[in-house]
Amino acid sequence: MANTQDLKSALRGITVVLVGDEDYEEHIATWNTYTNRKPIGVAVPKSTDEVARVIKAVERAGIKRVTVRGGGHSFEALGLGGEDGAFVIDTIKLNSISSNPANDTITAGGGCLLGDVALYAWAHGKKMLPMGTCPTVGLAGQIQCGGYGFYSRTYGTLTDRVLSVEIVTPDGRVQTASNDENANLFFAIRGAGTGSFGVITSITLSTNDAPLDGVAVFSLRWSLDRQDVPAVLKKLHDAAAASPLTVNPMIVIWLGVLEVSGVILEDSVAGLGSAWKTLTQDLPAADSTTLTRRDLIDTVADIEESQTSAPWYKDLKDLKREGREHQRFMKIKAGFVPKLLSDDFMKKLAEFSKTQPRTGVRVQLLGLNPDFRPDPDTTSIKVRGTPWLMGMSVWLQVSEYGDDTEVEAKRRLPWLNQAYELFYPITSGGCIGDDDYDEDNHGRSMMASYYGEHLDKLQSIKAKYDPKRLFSHPLSV
Repeated sequence: MANTQDLKSALRGITVVLVGDEDYEEHIATWNTYTNRKPIGVAVPKSTDEVARVIKAVERAGIKRVTVRGGGHSFEALGLGGEDGAFVIDTIKLNSISSNPANDTITAGGGCLLGDVALYAWAHGKKMLPMGTCPTVGLAGQIQCGGYGFYSRTYGTLTDRVLSVEIVTPDGRVQTASNDENANLFFAIRGAGTGSFGVITSITLSTNDAPLDGVAVFSLRWSLDRQDVPAVLKKLHDAAAASPLTVNPMIVIWLGVLEVSGVILEDSVAGLGSAWKTLTQDLPAADSTTLTRRDLIDTVADIEESQTSAPWYKDLKDLKREGREHQRFMKIKAGFVPKLLSDDFMKKLAEFSKTQPRTGVRVQLLGLNPDFRPDPDTTSIKVRGTPWLMGMSVWLQVSEYGDDTEVEAKRRLPWLNQAYELFYPITSGGCIGDDDYDEDNHGRSMMASYYGEHLDKLQSIKAKYDPKRLFSHPLSV
């Protein structure tokens, strides 16, 4: 039986919080009311050595299950255990960042948030990385699930930028994983790690020069009530798919509109104008249109404000991991769409959109580069060369719905499930970055859906580095 009380004496100098402590609730605070996990304790190390001390002490105390928390954006709260009873290693204090201008790399602590790294890269030579859409997501979490966002169609995934990681494995050893050291561990971490292989304490990534003169955010909207939705959807889909790779579009159905929004990443004003013309020249007149030139770093906050459930941070300097400041209910589903949508499917989707609740629900298609096909054995990302990453969610802010939040969310969940079942036959399974235990329903295997053909290899690597399955949660390999 685990003896958590011994941990505090064994880990003097490290913050350790246990059930019943006055600050326990503060340390497990989460923004998502959909999940309410209760770990048996939380440790907050400030260095790699302290992480190693925690892991060794936890095992000596007889604790059987450990999870890793970073940005806290797992939708099933895997960082808090994914279910009750885990011990959490919270990496939020591992937040140092440095750069090496000679080889265009950044090394960031495992607890850094995406926005922190984006801000640092921009401030140190106007560099960038192709990150996800929400700047409060944790860096270590995102590199372990692909790292897709409004820069991916142009520059690939964040996971592919990882050159090496420092990781404390379940035996308490500090190890480096790269193409040259522990290559199988490096493969597993990049794309399907999910905290299954230990605590990532630092990450070295390759950056690129940010485009300067031809960067813009855009949005075009068509009313679902006033437009021929099937016709508009087809033209929009075809135009977005055929647009230059400098155009990073997301097609969204929500709030009573059909929208395409995104970021254009050109090097010149002329290039921006040409890309915009190519995207829009065959589209029907929109009910609203915006195209705004921005510095690359400003697009990070723009995207958060307009296309995420967390539009709180106008200034990236104010970023912090979300707790209970802006609580909301969020349930999400996602999957890779390996082919362009057929005309028949678009007609079905347009018809189905008529039944969509006007608030608190969205369906989206993020454009990717279908010709970006790295060797499948270099990372554990399960799908490459796909034109679309589909996502959908129910999200309701507690500040708006109050005590009715859960009731209103449950009213919308059947629609979400129907939408996912509409898409599922044309997907190649789920996306692990948007974790959802319901993926196990309808006769499907959650593990096969999320990990694909890499599952057997990942389980073999897991057995080598964590034979006791110390680092585990319901989605661990």
